[in-house]
Amino acid sequence: MAAIASSDVTYVVERKAFGDLGYESKVTVSFGDGALTYPAGGVPLTAAGLGCPNGAVEFIEVVDPASASGFIGKIDFANLKLRLYEVADTESGSAYDAALAERDTGDAPAAISFVLRVVGY
Repeated sequence: MAAIASSDVTYVVERKAFGDLGYESKVTVSFGDGALTYPAGGVPLTAAGLGCPNGAVEFIEVVDPASASGFIGKIDFANLKLRLYEVADTESGSAYDAALAERDTGDAPAAISFVLRVVGY
């Protein structure tokens, strides 16, 4: 099965200019169809898709998972990727005692969406 590529990510950008510094954007990113797999290192994003037409992304914050997928998103800023984490299945009594685990490479997620706050130009 093929891995999710940057061309498989859908972006919906609500962009607001804030002067010479560039744009602050609220961006919903969506990916996954149950056939494409989670790639090593996370889901690749593009600066243009994130509302930064000149390719300069200064800041990205995961604001909210837009879908009830149960995953927690974390930005790998150096590689411009969205990494997915989930609660491990290890329980001790009634409380979870394990750190979050990254989504397994090769798993094929169904539709997932996250809302991001992006600053750049």
